[in-house]
Amino acid sequence: MAGNTSTATFTFQVSVTYDGVCELIRQFIADDQEIANGLCSKLLNAQEAEKRGNLKAKEGMLHAFLNEVNAQSGKKMTTEQAQILKKLAGYL
Repeated sequence: MAGNTSTATFTFQVSVTYDGVCELIRQFIADDQEIANGLCSKLLNAQEAEKRGNLKAKEGMLHAFLNEVNAQSGKKMTTEQAQILKKLAGYL
């Protein structure tokens, strides 16, 4: 080796979807599907509101979702898992 170095960069795109976040919720809360279903229901209602063009309803459902995530943080999910879900919800 002659000590030569080089640098490269690359870009990738990750798509966050309602269904994908729901799948993650079901993995995080595998032991309580009632809570997982409630969280997913809020997300899917937000998605339906978005499809109808009702952004105020979407925001309301996402707010309800975040409140429930906060309530379950440290209980049915770890604080780290809750942080991940809150971050992902910001991309929906």
